Amino acid sequence: MKYYHFTSESNYKEILKDGYMYPYKLDHDKLKCITDRNGIFVWKNKLLDESKVGTIIFQMGSKKTNEVVELELDLDDDGFKFNGEDTVSCSHTGDIHIGTDSGYQYHVEQATIYFKKIPVKNIKLIERYKLGDGFK
Repeated sequence: MKYYHFTSESNYKEILKDGYMYPYKLDHDKLKCITDRNGIFVWKNKLLDESKVGTIIFQMGSKKTNEVVELELDLDDDGFKFNGEDTVSCSHTGDIHIGTDSGYQYHVEQATIYFKKIPVKNIKLIERYKLGDGFK
């Protein structure tokens, strides 16, 4: 089944070098699901328009990079279970905060946590996004 993931260009290069995308610490304070396990944050549907732009800006700012990639992942159902538990879906609201402002909400899409490492053969580069020389 197809899922989607955004990360930095440098993380993508590491994935290619290592041969796998490995689960990482889920420490995003806005997740309304488990955050004490390693996993990979994936989108069930391809993000479009405002949601996509907001996610790219978030990735650039949080990873302090000006290069972000969008990946398509071919995932099996088994990786969505943790110790036999069913899929963990997250109700995640994407906000960009500037100073003390309450934030600009750019998406409310449903995301899911994938718990297994993903081999490179199941990862397809969809697009690269680069923003001038910002965030360096």
